[in-house]
Amino acid sequence: MFFSCFIIILIFAVEPIHTVVHHNPHTVPCAMLVVFGDGLSDDGAEVSIHESHGFLRNSNGPIWPEYLNRMLACDKYQNYAYSGARSGLSNFYFENWSGVQWQIEQYTGRRPLRADKDSIVILQTGGLIDLFSGETNSTSIINNLKKSLEILSENINRGILILMNLPDLSSAPGLKFAEDGPVIRDNFAVSIAQINTQIRSLVLEFSRMNPREKVDIRHFDLNSAMFRAISPLNSTEPFSYQKPETRSKDVCGYAYHDLWHPTTVVHYEIARELVTFLEDN
Repeated sequence: MFFSCFIIILIFAVEPIHTVVHHNPHTVPCAMLVVFGDGLSDDGAEVSIHESHGFLRNSNGPIWPEYLNRMLACDKYQNYAYSGARSGLSNFYFENWSGVQWQIEQYTGRRPLRADKDSIVILQTGGLIDLFSGETNSTSIINNLKKSLEILSENINRGILILMNLPDLSSAPGLKFAEDGPVIRDNFAVSIAQINTQIRSLVLEFSRMNPREKVDIRHFDLNSAMFRAISPLNSTEPFSYQKPETRSKDVCGYAYHDLWHPTTVVHYEIARELVTFLEDN
């Protein structure tokens, strides 16, 4: 893991960027990378030649869509993710604005940016925010995801559509400091496991309904990818620069940037797994 952290620092210290991965990333053509999601995928309100989305990058460095974009050398990159996005139209802070389904509707309304051949569209669901907002019925989350998949599958021509499952954040530092943390953690883990089972079934259902030559719908196990990335790291507390003995390389040993969001080291590992996933399917 320290080696990966060293590589990350080296990669983003020089231009042009050349990323080292175990496979050849150019075996996966990427004319355009499109991302929808919540705070895990928000790369900040970046300046774009087309448009700008997002609120802020919730990490101490680049996040997985940025790494993936560089690893695959995509011709175009559009990130619609907003921190706080729920699975439907709404956000944790706003009604009927910046939710995952709202993001998708914004994207499909912009025909010049429509995903075509060799495009990769990744849907990182906002179901976690639904749960944090008090949603107890997984049916509404799955229905929102189903609607999002329907919209996207109708607007992708010979591209790849990836649906990620929910990462289990029951071990995040945020729950450690929450009131009734242990009870919430157990309920949270059960809810995520149930939803992830339904997400896998949903992908299989859509794969049967849509011919692969039109849209290649795939399921990426984000939960397992994050677990593998976080396991060797300190996940009990977020990284802090406030300790007098802190050294610059110490950040490479931490899983969380804040109470809920992972460090750039974890994001890098997620992107690497996505590259392998794309090459192997």
